[in-house]
Amino acid sequence: MRGINNYMKNQDPKELSRTKLRYLFRRVLKKIEEKPVGYFSFKKMKGLCGVCEWEEGIKIDPRREIIPTIIHEVLHDMYPENWEGWTLRVESKIMGVLKSKDYITLIILFCRKVEID
Repeated sequence: MRGINNYMKNQDPKELSRTKLRYLFRRVLKKIEEKPVGYFSFKKMKGLCGVCEWEEGIKIDPRREIIPTIIHEVLHDMYPENWEGWTLRVESKIMGVLKSKDYITLIILFCRKVEID
């Protein structure tokens, strides 16, 4: 899977195999692990599930669907040049290949990096 980062920039989400999606999910987990504590936070937002502000970090509205939103915003962080529609489609496809243990792993990693007010 070498070079998948550059490959993913222009990859049509319809063409992503289960293997590529699983690999991409592992990259999302790795990206979360690499970020410092405080890069992620919970914030109530009107009309938004989350937001990726590269200088300030990623904010997630805890009242919304947390897992897909985390994946979505981390994808924005990983691929800032990709358009919103691409990110939505890839997020949805990743959600389709996740297993129960993936949800737990994601939440645990994310919570370790969340800044508590």
